[in-house]
Amino acid sequence: MFELEQDDDGWPPAGSERLWAVSVAPGRARLDDIPFFVRGVACGDVVRIEADVEGTVWAKEVVEYSGNCTIRVVPDRNGDLEGDLNTVLNLFAPLGVEGECVAGPARRIS
Repeated sequence: MFELEQDDDGWPPAGSERLWAVSVAPGRARLDDIPFFVRGVACGDVVRIEADVEGTVWAKEVVEYSGNCTIRVVPDRNGDLEGDLNTVLNLFAPLGVEGECVAGPARRIS
């Protein structure tokens, strides 16, 4: 679980994000998921983890970068792609790039 800090507009639309991960050593886990909102991490990174009193496992910091990166593309509903997330993925596919879509509340990106 990653804690998220929301801006004045309430973005991201959650206070935390849960990512799949695989334990690699005591207190360490390798991310096995693409983050939608967490910044500064990518699939394959190893993070230091700690469980709270309720047993929720929280990521604290990256201890080993995988060399992967996370790229977020937000297609403008008024742009050429008319906000179509699948079109974005199809454009990246010939480059061997995989991704996922998430739909959420509209937000102005500046």
